[in-house]
Amino acid sequence: MFPTGLVVSLPSREMRAMILPGALFQIADLAGQPLSGTLRAALRLLDETCRDAGQRLLLIARPEIFIHGDSRAWLMQQLDGIGHHLNLSDGSTIQLVAGLRNHLFFYNPGLCRNMTAFERFVGRAPEVPAQIGMQINTAFTFSIGQSLYAPQPLLLQTKNLFPPGEAEYRIFYLNPNSVADSIARIEAAPRITAEYVNGFTDITYIPFTDTAASDASFCRLVVKHILAAGQLPKGMLILGAPLAQEKRDTFSEMMSVLLAGLIRCGAVLPRAALPNVLITSSLLDEDVFARADRRCRLVMHETFEFWRCPRRYYERFETLCVAGRPGGRHDRLAIIDLLAEACGRVPDILSVEEEQKASMRRRVLDD
Repeated sequence: MFPTGLVVSLPSREMRAMILPGALFQIADLAGQPLSGTLRAALRLLDETCRDAGQRLLLIARPEIFIHGDSRAWLMQQLDGIGHHLNLSDGSTIQLVAGLRNHLFFYNPGLCRNMTAFERFVGRAPEVPAQIGMQINTAFTFSIGQSLYAPQPLLLQTKNLFPPGEAEYRIFYLNPNSVADSIARIEAAPRITAEYVNGFTDITYIPFTDTAASDASFCRLVVKHILAAGQLPKGMLILGAPLAQEKRDTFSEMMSVLLAGLIRCGAVLPRAALPNVLITSSLLDEDVFARADRRCRLVMHETFEFWRCPRRYYERFETLCVAGRPGGRHDRLAIIDLLAEACGRVPDILSVEEEQKASMRRRVLDD
């Protein structure tokens, strides 16, 4: 993939609080630095990939200062033949290094602010994506004048699941008039242990992102699953709260993001604790889905960081579904190919808006 080695630039927003040894440094120099959870996972993935391939990996701070003259000559000397640059982007910009093959890893589209910043940047600088050779774990298309350009998608996927910590479970409750009251009642209820899940033989797992919680169509789909779970005595729905990014992102804060999204979409649910609907704090371990007598389904939003789970994780599920929005930036066929490679099989691609329109048509016909 990167036969001459790889130099990686980091988003300036995350570097503001870092203390770095110089313009070029190693991943080991980031130990103890204040990185977001997803950036740390992306760096771990790149380190794992380059180590397995026996390729050099360097990190660069402020690549925009190495444009010409002595600074550029110094950089080329230090890179010593490395020919590939990968920008780990948070969406606020796409950094390039002249003279190298430039690639893009938009590592956290699951944060709504990142998606907004990315669209704003691409609108301001539409010529920049044309200089991207490969895009890691996305299948975006860009408008270049009257033409469309799609950098070559490349899958990089972890071999081992690294959840941010032991999963914490809570019984679901929603007061449509108050997120704060909902959280207070959820936290006042007795703690749920992992053994509680063992009594259920039919599990649907829906991990949320911040962007998913802002997607009203997706949230309405989740509401349908919540209502359906109440009709299955041995069925359980597990909602994954958006993953914490910083220390201040407590489980309560992440649950609030999820619940606020459900309220905004107009959810009408029983105002009672639902014992077979749980909220969990982190990615669930694959052992939860490993029992032979258990049917498991996974419903992902299109911004779910699928690369953080190994292929064997997806093999645990009988059904895989990816919910996307019409008119998004992803090339439909290319993202299906990318997900099929990551999951080991082609997932069902569900356009939630199209599904809702079809449901409305069925109701009209029934009437």
